[in-house]
Amino acid sequence: MNQYFGPGTYWIDWMTDGSLTSSPWAPPVTILGQTTTGNALHYTGSWAPANDTDLLTQQDMPFIIMGPRCETDEDCDDELFCTGIENCDNGTCIATGDPCGNGTPLCDEDNDVCVECLNDDNCTESQFCDEGICGFPCELFIKYKEIRAEKLTRDRTWVFTVTGEEDFDLFGLIDLGPITWRTVKFNARKDRLKIIATVPAGLAPGVYPVSVGECSGEIVVTGTF
Repeated sequence: MNQYFGPGTYWIDWMTDGSLTSSPWAPPVTILGQTTTGNALHYTGSWAPANDTDLLTQQDMPFIIMGPRCETDEDCDDELFCTGIENCDNGTCIATGDPCGNGTPLCDEDNDVCVECLNDDNCTESQFCDEGICGFPCELFIKYKEIRAEKLTRDRTWVFTVTGEEDFDLFGLIDLGPITWRTVKFNARKDRLKIIATVPAGLAPGVYPVSVGECSGEIVVTGTF
């Protein structure tokens, strides 16, 4: 067949001569406690379940696919990146499987690389896929005084000056994550926002994604508790 099949269920169409009163018959498949032993079909003018004549439950049709034994790893190479590396193990080809995972879980066969996304559907609702990376349509540039976690013994007022790239919407929905914005001053001439917000007491050190409309950036809290 010279064809690689990935994980999944495949139908094999095969034929043998015989009748209900003469051989050959399909070898019986027995599963303890089960009357339905498979999902085989047979063709008598049209495809229909291959049912047992007494119990009328669907049966299995076992078969073996034979192929040449491998001698070297090169014999097993299917020339596909996304199936992983194939090795020859005692005459049998063994595939290592999907090479992708963690931060790059999807496989791009065309470019032989693991990526975060293949299309926009692989990203969150407000993101898009750009060359295998989920991102926002534009980037925010945020200026503010350093926020140190050990100073946040109570709620603190902070000022954030925000600008953005070409698609920045000055009047877009503001989301500062755990930080609550209170008032906003718009500067349409400079395409800039001045956001007065409350940084909550006890906010842990870390990087916090924020957004204005379809643009995104981040606010960093430094220090330790």
